[in-house]
Amino acid sequence: MVVCNDGRTPFVGMVRCVSPLLFAGAGRLTSIPRQGHSILPAIIPTGTILYHGRRDGRVPDMPDWLAFDFEHAALFCHSPCYVISFQAKRDLRLLYFDGSSAAKMKGGPMDSQDIVAWGSLQPDKYISERERINALCDWGRPFGLDGFVRMVFHL
Repeated sequence: MVVCNDGRTPFVGMVRCVSPLLFAGAGRLTSIPRQGHSILPAIIPTGTILYHGRRDGRVPDMPDWLAFDFEHAALFCHSPCYVISFQAKRDLRLLYFDGSSAAKMKGGPMDSQDIVAWGSLQPDKYISERERINALCDWGRPFGLDGFVRMVFHL
């Protein structure tokens, strides 16, 4: 999940809690191929715990990705590893990309995001995360979106 932070943080202080496995079965609810092409509005309710893994304890001050579970966030940091917990202090308005939309690979998983962010497929930008996150947030800001949810398979 990405939160488009524009200085008005939608979170209360850090908390310690284990998040529920949100959207765990969403991929099983559709007959669309794994890469998925559905784009749906979503709301993350007030009180939901989200996690961000990084090499330092700094709270992100620009758009960045968050995870729904601690273990997933911890995959994105190395020694030293800091996993910062956030709790939504209001409902978050999001856009949900289904399938394996967070899989950084060519051939379909990021196509829907490309269309939203840049208006056309950009297969050469499949690993351009900073450019992608900024383009998505720029697109969503006029619609009052707080961020985006992308799915990735993990155990």
